Amino acid sequence: FSGPFIEPGHLAITCVFLLFANKFNLKQYKYLWVLVIALVISFSLAGYVLLIIGILIRSKLRLKLIIPTIITILGLYFYTTEYWDGGDNPVNKLIIERLAFDSEKGIMGNNRFSDRTDIFFSEEMAKGNLVMGIGLDKYAQKRKAGALSGAGYKIFIIQYGILGTIIILLIYLVMGLSSTDKKFAMGFFCLILFCFIQRTYPYWFCWLIPYTCSIVRGESISNRHLLFSRLH
Repeated sequence: FSGPFIEPGHLAITCVFLLFANKFNLKQYKYLWVLVIALVISFSLAGYVLLIIGILIRSKLRLKLIIPTIITILGLYFYTTEYWDGGDNPVNKLIIERLAFDSEKGIMGNNRFSDRTDIFFSEEMAKGNLVMGIGLDKYAQKRKAGALSGAGYKIFIIQYGILGTIIILLIYLVMGLSSTDKKFAMGFFCLILFCFIQRTYPYWFCWLIPYTCSIVRGESISNRHLLFSRLH
C-alpha cells in the first residue's frame, strides 16, 4: 500500500503536505479526496497528528497567536524530554512517552530512537560534540554496528550537528519569509517543524515541492502579469 514510499507513515506525511499546500480545498479540488482516503487507511499516527495540526493552523486563529504557541509547545517538549532530569520525569514518562507511536503495540513509549541512541545523544550533547555532527560516514558505521538507530531530530542532529540543523531550518524559513503570502508560508513552516520532530527528511521532494510551489503563487502571479502588460 505504501507504493514508492518506505512505509505508510511516509505516505501519510506526503498526503498531509499536499493537502496543506492546496489549503484543504476539497470542495474545489475533488481529487484531493484521494489523498484523504490514502491518509486515513495508512493508519499512521504521525499522519493523523500532522493532519490535525495542519487543520488547526489553517483555521481562523491569528498567526500572531499560532506561532508563539507552537514555539512554546516545542520548547516545553524539548525541555521535558531532554533537559528535565534527562527525560526521567513524570510528565515525560506518564504523558509524552505514552503518546508516542509503537509499530507493534500502538501507543506505548517512544520508539523513534533506540536506548543506545538516546544515551549517545545525551552524552555527546553534554560534551558539546554535536555542534557540527559526526557526519554521514561515521553515522553509517555506527548504525551498521548497531550502536545507533532510529529516526527524527536526534538522528539528524547526530548526522549534521546543531549548526547543520539550524541552517536547513533557516533555508525553509527564508523561503517562507520571501513568499507573497507570509501567513500561509509561516503556517506551512510550522507544520514542517512539527514533522521534523519525528521524521527529518528536509531534502525530500515530497517536502520541498509542496512547500516551495504553494508559497509562490497568487500575488506573485498577478504582479508578473502586471509587469508583462507594462512591458508591452
